[in-house]
Amino acid sequence: MNNAMPKEFAFVLKYIEKVQNLSASKGEGKDGNGYKGAHSVWSGMNTEFKTVFPDADPVETTKKMKEQGLIVIRPWRGGAKLYLAKDQPQSKITQEIMAELAA
Repeated sequence: MNNAMPKEFAFVLKYIEKVQNLSASKGEGKDGNGYKGAHSVWSGMNTEFKTVFPDADPVETTKKMKEQGLIVIRPWRGGAKLYLAKDQPQSKITQEIMAELAA
């Protein structure tokens, strides 16, 4: 049995990193260090995914990746924001709770 990561998974991970690097090089994002996530539609990821993998569904692929803990998916304005698991944003409530625990 092959334990290698499916090519579709590797594509999504590399695509998110590509968006992060490109946005950082342009000084985008709230802090100017780039965006942590990639919008599945606005970034062009879904379209490019379908071009590279015509028989695969990008939505189903990213759902499987989420189930395996590889990425985090957040619904966002006509699509979804995809984050590497290590870069997932914390909610404001989570930040407040963590601040209280640290005090």
